[in-house]
Amino acid sequence: MRSPGTKQRLYHCPHCPYTNTNPKLVHGHKIMHSAPQLKCSYCGHLDHYPSRMMRHMRRRHRGMAAKFTRLDGAPTEGSTSSPLQSTTVDDDADGKRAMLLWLL
Repeated sequence: MRSPGTKQRLYHCPHCPYTNTNPKLVHGHKIMHSAPQLKCSYCGHLDHYPSRMMRHMRRRHRGMAAKFTRLDGAPTEGSTSSPLQSTTVDDDADGKRAMLLWLL
């Protein structure tokens, strides 16, 4: 806990006026300044964050398996590197989403 009167360090985004006292939040924010790295396999929608891609899948492609591609070619767990990596997400028995292949 901070003592009264002490200042917290303020972290800045180098691309815009965004600031925060949590460096992890600033790092997550900086991702949106780069090119989107996730692409919907059904409609081509692009996004920066897996959570927002999952929201897109739930809203736009209801009842379909969530499939998206990672555009940066980063290797995925248990696979060889290829220019495009994809993932599929299915509903488990409780209706919660479970990643079959975690990409980040």
